Amino acid sequence: MNRTHPPSCETADIELTRRERQCLTLAAQGKDDWTIGRLLDLSPKTVHSYIKRLMGRLGVVTRVQAIVWALRTGQISFDDVSTAKRVPLTLD
Repeated sequence: MNRTHPPSCETADIELTRRERQCLTLAAQGKDDWTIGRLLDLSPKTVHSYIKRLMGRLGVVTRVQAIVWALRTGQISFDDVSTAKRVPLTLD
């Protein structure tokens, strides 16, 4: 049984709240709930709730699917995701 369901055409008209947009943008930059919470002055549990509620509205089961939907529909911008500071990988 395939548990991943792509967002349907019916989800194209869903508008993200400001906080959902902020959380998804930061998640798309690879940040975890704890880091997102620190940046937005929210608890990690609140960040998780924002993303989980949005996933339910979209009918998706992963945050990656929600991020892809938000990028495809223009709800979050590739520019916002790609301008994230990249931490260089060091192999000590």
